Amino acid sequence: MQQHGKTSISSYSSYIKFLGKNGNSLKALEIYNSITDESDKVNVFICNLILSCLVRNGKFESSLKLFDKIKQSGLTPDAVTYNTVYQSDHITWI
Repeated sequence: MQQHGKTSISSYSSYIKFLGKNGNSLKALEIYNSITDESDKVNVFICNLILSCLVRNGKFESSLKLFDKIKQSGLTPDAVTYNTVYQSDHITWI
């Protein structure tokens, strides 16, 4: 769970995934926002999980805002990131 006093990426991903599946996107976002290490915060896997969590729970506008914010912070999006954001953007325009 922690290495060298730091919470691991796998722990963050487990927390966020669990909370997202249980409909608690606000708590998942709180966990994401509590990440202090910037390199962990813009880790594409973690970002994809939090964006997916928000989309899955109907927080489309929040997911788009967060995407813009983390992209400005240094995220290098991958195909999963774009697909998740596309779903969010597409759903909001329907």
